[in-house]
Amino acid sequence: LEYGKEKFGYMGSYDQIVSYTMPMLIVELLTSYFEVVDSPDVVDTLVNRYHEIRRSLLKIDTNTIFGPVSFNEYQRNDGRGAAGTQWVQRGNATAFQLGCISPIDQADASIVLPSPSALPCPPGSHLDQDLIEGDPAILADKCTLCPSDTFAQYENINLQCQQCPEGSSSEEGAEYCVATEDNLTPPGLEVLGFIFVALSWSSTIGYMVWLYLNRSDPVAKMSQPESLFLLCVGAIISTSAIIPLTLAEVAPGESTRGASVACRSIPFLYSLGWVLMYTSLTAKSWRLFKVARHAEQSPFRVRIGVREIYVMVAVVLLFDLAVLIAWVVVAPLQYIRTNVSTTLNEATGVMTIETVGACQGSPDNVSMWAFLAPIIFIHV
Repeated sequence: LEYGKEKFGYMGSYDQIVSYTMPMLIVELLTSYFEVVDSPDVVDTLVNRYHEIRRSLLKIDTNTIFGPVSFNEYQRNDGRGAAGTQWVQRGNATAFQLGCISPIDQADASIVLPSPSALPCPPGSHLDQDLIEGDPAILADKCTLCPSDTFAQYENINLQCQQCPEGSSSEEGAEYCVATEDNLTPPGLEVLGFIFVALSWSSTIGYMVWLYLNRSDPVAKMSQPESLFLLCVGAIISTSAIIPLTLAEVAPGESTRGASVACRSIPFLYSLGWVLMYTSLTAKSWRLFKVARHAEQSPFRVRIGVREIYVMVAVVLLFDLAVLIAWVVVAPLQYIRTNVSTTLNEATGVMTIETVGACQGSPDNVSMWAFLAPIIFIHV
């Protein structure tokens, strides 16, 4: 082949070698046949005794540029081993080329066993029918990644992946499907919360209207309507905390900005409402105690104005508000969703990720108990 390239300017092929060997082999055959005959009749032999020449192939055993040549009883060349070929990748090439793998002394490639196309596809993939039918390279990888919303949990010999069960999904090349358990508040419970708020507001506002209409009644005057009004306002503010408590929730992947704002408003509404209610009751009790005590010490009447009640409520309210503002500035509450558990159902191939969202303080900031403790102290 190298001589042919040097002589004619191109590299020959297997066919060129065979074509060169065949006439040389015929010459060798005819020479060996007629060399034992003293007066050979070539024409008569070729015309009438051609079968004798053909049988003489059994005696041929010679070396050629094709390699050793000898024929068996079936007139097949058994002078050299049968050539075995296989599609192989040479070096870092991605394309497959036909390589000679036997006989060993003439092989230019190593046999690859087992063929990748004979192996099952790895988890997350399946056999691709287009590659099987159209790719001539029998060693080529015949596997393709599972499409979205399908999965292959184990080694796969099928032409497709398994469909994800209802309520679960997967990305391309998935070994299992994913279902999420978000533990969101049921819509019915949210509606129930708004109903309770509406009932509380309506009853409280109704009582405030009744108290205002009967403000001149002696019984209403003795009940200290100023304290009762503050009590009602505190009840409205405190029960309003149910609204952000319901809204402080978002599904995974959604923005938590609104939920975080709702988280920060919950302690404001509940705490300020609580302070208004119970501080007004405390001020009312203190007012009655002061009147009773003065009656024991002096026969004269004493008048304790409403201003003292308002001052007492305002002082406690300001302390409570200062703590709440410091809480928001230093370590504001945030809506954070955390993973609770991850379970894999081997039978269905579904991995369930359970998460829970809640209002929490940032782990990098001051503990929220630094603010809850003084609020509890004020309330007590």
